[in-house]
Amino acid sequence: MKILLYFFAVILMLSSFSIYQIDNDSYSLMQEQLKHVADDCSAAAMLYYDEDFFSGGYKVFNKAEGNNAIEHLIQNNLKQQPEEYFAYFFDGSGKMTAYRGKQKIKEKDNIEYPYLFTEELTGYKSLVNEPKVIVTINRGLFDYRLNFMEDKRLIRTSGYEYVGG
Repeated sequence: MKILLYFFAVILMLSSFSIYQIDNDSYSLMQEQLKHVADDCSAAAMLYYDEDFFSGGYKVFNKAEGNNAIEHLIQNNLKQQPEEYFAYFFDGSGKMTAYRGKQKIKEKDNIEYPYLFTEELTGYKSLVNEPKVIVTINRGLFDYRLNFMEDKRLIRTSGYEYVGG
């Protein structure tokens, strides 16, 4: 009987270790996937700019097209849609515009570069020297199967900066 109890204890412990390892690997893979999608979103949003301002020497983003590109990449590259995503556009004209999804939530005029940006959701800080797009994707809580594990939030932030004259 004693051997049977030891056997069940070992099986229970090994099962817990295996479940933890599988969940932790899944969490790491999801973080990596969010990182790549956020990188792609910020790079894609940088490609859409206002041609009139660009001909005048300013990099001003076409925010509607940039947000469409971000939404398209998120929908096509993530199996489970995020709770929310944020896009921050720093124009060459000294204007910062923040969006939650496609809804504008904040706009600042006359910012001067270099500008220290702090993202409220994650505390991410970045020194913005030139026009830049920063994207934050919040996928929500990762659900660990073991009850004693604390659920972690899946959030990634990435920025892409226009470097040049």
